[in-house]
Amino acid sequence: MKSDGPVKLLFATRIYWPDTHLMRTLASRLAASGVDVRILTQQPTQKSVNLGQRYPAREVDLGIHVRRLAPTPGAGRIGLLTKLDMALFPVKLVGAMILRRLKGDTPDYIAVQTMPPVLMGMSAALAARIAGARMIYHFMDIYPELAGVFGMIKPGSLSYRLAQRLDMLNIRMAHRCIVLTEEMADVLVARGATREKMVIINNFVADATGDTPATVPPEYARRDGIHRVIFAGNLGRFQHLDAVLDAARRVCATRPDIEVVFMGGGVMQEQVRAAAEAEPGIHYIPHQSVDQANAIVAAASLGIVSLVPGIYRYAFPSKTFTYMALGIPVLAVVERDGDLARLVEEDGIGLCARDHSAEAIADALIEAIDSGLTAEKIGERIRSVYESGYRVDTVAAKWVAMLEDDREAGQ
Repeated sequence: MKSDGPVKLLFATRIYWPDTHLMRTLASRLAASGVDVRILTQQPTQKSVNLGQRYPAREVDLGIHVRRLAPTPGAGRIGLLTKLDMALFPVKLVGAMILRRLKGDTPDYIAVQTMPPVLMGMSAALAARIAGARMIYHFMDIYPELAGVFGMIKPGSLSYRLAQRLDMLNIRMAHRCIVLTEEMADVLVARGATREKMVIINNFVADATGDTPATVPPEYARRDGIHRVIFAGNLGRFQHLDAVLDAARRVCATRPDIEVVFMGGGVMQEQVRAAAEAEPGIHYIPHQSVDQANAIVAAASLGIVSLVPGIYRYAFPSKTFTYMALGIPVLAVVERDGDLARLVEEDGIGLCARDHSAEAIADALIEAIDSGLTAEKIGERIRSVYESGYRVDTVAAKWVAMLEDDREAGQ
């Protein structure tokens, strides 16, 4: 690795600002630390509120050099074209690296996340080889294991084993593999990866995006005397929402002082909306801007984090840190022996349901409210726990330390 000048780090990610603010937040911190940060992305297609918006093809934003490519026409509006767009982005990464190589402008590192699964890692490995760069493989989740839990692909099948083997090639080609938890590292090591490649860096909360704090719109305001329990984020297949909705119905049927709010979008969105129309105590709020969503979450007494059984070893719900940063206690619906459960119980930021059943979730929800595990009672302490170990500056410092360790070792 070159020892002179700043480290050149390219993040290749199809989804970037304004569809997500996480990468922009991390990249700006790294740039402020002296890293030469480049982003290869494309125009927004992820959130319906951003469709049609066009940002500069090239710009320097918060110290980050951003290059935005054109998306596939119809991506974000038509499901098949959105999938095609996802599959084409890794090809665009390889093409971009060929052009950069010809211009003599290549990065020291190319960092990619695991979406689309396997394919993104393969393209990054090839792009890194073309550019003479090192690949950082950032596991936000682990496939095909995650898909196997849901029956999207049969564990042990030819396609499952092929996906694992191809991803193991990606891991072998990677210089570093970043995972969110020790459990995720264990999964990859069990596959045959070397533990020395693993770097554990969990997620964080994105910076605010507005100049002034957002306020809660009147239609989403919490009524006086009501405890609000919120589920904020992706309303997807991994979130165990059938049981959470059933639990919400049980609670609202007997406790008029509690309301359960679901905010976000995803494949379970219409099911959540239907429950909200049928039950006065359940409410649905569609996608909001980052700042607006945080203002709505901050008005809650309790936040729900839930995962389908078996998922906790392959992913970590980042909404946990959003709740913590805003001083919202966490009701975790997850296996009791996992990293998330340990965080909740050992740091005293909430409680865990005894199991994944709707009855257990309802009981835990009521217990939290009645025992004072609410934002009104312990919010300041939870914010203190977050500030002490989970802020974005802590995450950025781990990235910088990883890069500096490589430079000092001459790697």
